[in-house]
Amino acid sequence: MVLSPLGLVALVAVMMAALFSAGLTALPTNADDVALLRAALEGRAAARNRLVVRLAPVVRARLRRALCNWPGGRLGAHDVDDLTHLTWCRLLEHDAARLRAYDPATGVSLVAYVSMVTQQLFLNVLEQHRAGKRAAAATVDLEDAGDVPAPVDAGRALEARADLERVHGHLQRELPERGRAVLALLYVDGLDVDQTAAALGVNKQVVYNWQFKIRQLARAFFEAGGEDATP
Repeated sequence: MVLSPLGLVALVAVMMAALFSAGLTALPTNADDVALLRAALEGRAAARNRLVVRLAPVVRARLRRALCNWPGGRLGAHDVDDLTHLTWCRLLEHDAARLRAYDPATGVSLVAYVSMVTQQLFLNVLEQHRAGKRAAAATVDLEDAGDVPAPVDAGRALEARADLERVHGHLQRELPERGRAVLALLYVDGLDVDQTAAALGVNKQVVYNWQFKIRQLARAFFEAGGEDATP
């Protein structure tokens, strides 16, 4: 599913206004939401746009609640619109892996699932914000600095980054939808096993099983010289 995040807020506003003016008042059931999600993930443009309209208020409401405890309703430079934009980018990246990971058999509604994922993504942004503040507080005036450790070798840093990008691409190709969702939540968003299980609506053992599979695939990839076995 391809959806540019640019202009998302305006798109939602226009479409919601059109729907309300058409007299849409009945609340959809979770079965309706699941059917809509599946149609959107199949690439149907009309379903994709309706899904955005359906879930955008869920994302915004969760972010508004999360920002209530922050002065001015902002997190650093981020306000609700910024965080909504960022959340949709995360929901749709890697071929919408997080949305594809939703399983109605868990008993969790799609609305509740998206709300939980939004909260976890907000906590990730919050941690990044706090880390930035800690780094700024730890900055030392160069004139007052004494001996400092030798800088990290730039070549090694670039090689390490390239290795990570290669293994991530390999895992994206080898893992099914649910495995890609676990990969994103654990290793991209930095959630722990409990948080990942809650976001996916599964028990922790399921996450541990996928974690073991991911590590096996990564180990085999590097043992093969960091190259895919097949073109």
